Amino acid sequence: KERSKAQSRVFEALVFWRDRVARIRDESVQYVLDDKSLMILTRDCPTRFVALERSFRHTPHKGIPVLLNELRRPLFWEIACALDPHHQRMPMEAALETEMSSHVEGGSIVDRGEIGFGWFQ
Repeated sequence: KERSKAQSRVFEALVFWRDRVARIRDESVQYVLDDKSLMILTRDCPTRFVALERSFRHTPHKGIPVLLNELRRPLFWEIACALDPHHQRMPMEAALETEMSSHVEGGSIVDRGEIGFGWFQ
């Protein structure tokens, strides 16, 4: 299927992002973001938790992959920057620090809010 220009920018940004995350965390790129998940994210371009949840609802993962959920805030930032290329990018180190913004309590994800630009919050 043909991708839009925005989806192409998101795809390129996410490929670069998963490589940087994999290097920082000393993991494989497929562990950080497998190809099927990469295509789902490219197709849907989620920038909020609800949209991310909806994207992965009917996948073999049966929900958001654990590591992807942990890294969702910097992931949202990457997608948002790709969708709006005029915005300033967040340094990777600062983005990864935001991954601790949520935690699991009693099997449910407790979210402390999403990041982003006013137009998608």
